[in-house]
Amino acid sequence: MVKKGKKGKLYRKPVGPAVTPRKRQKFSSRRKKILAEVTQRKRQKNQNEAVQKKKKAKKLQQYAQTATLTYSPKEKILLVGEGDFSFTAALIRAWRKNNRKEIIGKNKVAGDDGPSDSVKDDEILEDLIGFNVVSTCLDSEEELLKKYPEAEKNLDFIDAAGTAIVHKVDCTKLFDNIDVLHALSLISQHEEEEAGFDKIIFNFPHLGCGICDTNENVKQHQDLIRDFCTSAYKVLAPNGQLHITVKNGEPYQSWKVSKIVLETNFWTVRNAFPFLIDQYPGYQHRRTLGAAKKLEEVGGPKRNADINKFGARTIVFSPKGDDVGVSENVSVAASSDEE
Repeated sequence: MVKKGKKGKLYRKPVGPAVTPRKRQKFSSRRKKILAEVTQRKRQKNQNEAVQKKKKAKKLQQYAQTATLTYSPKEKILLVGEGDFSFTAALIRAWRKNNRKEIIGKNKVAGDDGPSDSVKDDEILEDLIGFNVVSTCLDSEEELLKKYPEAEKNLDFIDAAGTAIVHKVDCTKLFDNIDVLHALSLISQHEEEEAGFDKIIFNFPHLGCGICDTNENVKQHQDLIRDFCTSAYKVLAPNGQLHITVKNGEPYQSWKVSKIVLETNFWTVRNAFPFLIDQYPGYQHRRTLGAAKKLEEVGGPKRNADINKFGARTIVFSPKGDDVGVSENVSVAASSDEE
């Protein structure tokens, strides 16, 4: 209903009950004090977390400055679950870089007498520096190049360095793979050498099955790790090591890698250390399903974004009976609440 006011102005009469403004809630002094204490505790907790994060980052940086390459070209190494073989290629590049430094150092010592026999041996070693490495993947060569087009140049590079490349390798059935056993026999040239690989490396195990059920997803990956460790035990040298690298955070923490491996009763935890991606020039972590459809340059995901953001750690296992102490690196390794 529209009416005229005192000054002749029209106004609309409100319909329904009058709405009174909500009164501001009054807090008692006790409640105010409690709220202030809760806010202060939250603020203090956030400050403590920030301080711990800085300390951890500083400790990791100090470790990175003194860390040396974990793997040697003189060891018999089996790499399983390679994606585009960029880790194998990166490992060989790192070895060649270190090898050149050693050659330069020996040449300086030799002086005017010319290169010594050891220098010549090192130069020969550089050409076939990947001879003791057997690098494997689950895909056939055709499937591999379809999923990872850039893998071809990595394959050519590591092949030229003497590395054995084996396709269609199920890491849960290593002892049943004739090609893997044949490659092992070729690099075990001396009778006095222990039969088996010195190190077996599985970086970032993942099924890529896309299971939405979190519990089922965790179970599937735990089964993969359990079966892989049982299989690896059969082709490892008595004093060898098993290296499994996983990202920090979820869902990887829920896999409880160390617990699952120890349940096989074949292994003991030797140590753990941060996975320093800068030690492996050119390495690109790849998804199991294949390379991202978009490259970084055209708006796709950044290379190694998860590893750079959250970090990763390598857990080292030794066969039971191998008496070893726990390394100091365990304290430096990234968060491992699972253990």
